[in-house]
Amino acid sequence: MGERIAVIGSGYVGTVVAACFAHVGHQVTGVEADPHKLAGLTNGKAPFHEPGLDDLLASTLSSGRLKFTADLASATKDSDIIFFCVGTPQGADGHADMAAMAIAGRIIADNLHHGHVIVTKSTVPVGTGRWLRSLM
Repeated sequence: MGERIAVIGSGYVGTVVAACFAHVGHQVTGVEADPHKLAGLTNGKAPFHEPGLDDLLASTLSSGRLKFTADLASATKDSDIIFFCVGTPQGADGHADMAAMAIAGRIIADNLHHGHVIVTKSTVPVGTGRWLRSLM
């Protein structure tokens, strides 16, 4: 069995990352806060069009290697590797909005009970790794 991976955020990047890691044999939990997106993902439907992705979601969900949840705390406890794939939209001032990253970072920090590898896959400014480490 592969690694236990949590993928935080199920947009264009997170959904594909989660499905691909599950496809190659890892146990993956995708975390999505939006109930509408979560319902679709749980049923094997991506919230956007990407050729072949719905089939990949369906096969990895049915294999048991992929699941989706809104429970970030549980996903953190049940993983060894965490991928941040949360949205960082550009604000009116041109800077990345890091609010979702900060919220996820605090929840993850409160639920780390063993060594984790944390990967930032979101589009973020230089220095985000140091900022995230100090936040967590």
